[in-house]
Amino acid sequence: MLYYIYRLPLWIIMLLIIILPILRGIVGRRSIFGSRLFNLLLSLAAGLLILWVTVIRRSPGSGKGLILMPFDSFARALEQPEYYREMLMNVLLFLPLGLFLPFVFERRGVLRAVIIGTGLAVIIEAVQLLFSLGLAETDDVLANALGCFLGAASVWVTGLADRLSGIGSRG
Repeated sequence: MLYYIYRLPLWIIMLLIIILPILRGIVGRRSIFGSRLFNLLLSLAAGLLILWVTVIRRSPGSGKGLILMPFDSFARALEQPEYYREMLMNVLLFLPLGLFLPFVFERRGVLRAVIIGTGLAVIIEAVQLLFSLGLAETDDVLANALGCFLGAASVWVTGLADRLSGIGSRG
């Protein structure tokens, strides 16, 4: 399934990055989708999917390397545009985690979601490096953190809009 998502045109991937948070905001807290338990289960499913894609399904010895230079992927993308797709897929991979984790916590859910997502990205890159499961890159961590942030930020914006509309309707 992920292979087919990876093969989609870039404009569709970018559209997914925009639409998924909007859909989550629409469904929001109005039903079972707002319950803490349900969002915890969705967060765990997203985390397992991330681990499956980035660690579990890879075979040891499939490459080892470390690139610590931030934004090096942008320089490589100028020569090989496929790197843009790879960066967008790294953003998209962590977006669901950012969409669901904030609803698990009572306070500071957005901040906690971003910290957990970034921590998971760092752990994944370390595991990839240690077990030769692929190239460990700073840009992967940045893209993963951005995806988690975009998902969590959309939750925050939706909550803010709900509060503002509630205040406006009373006055």
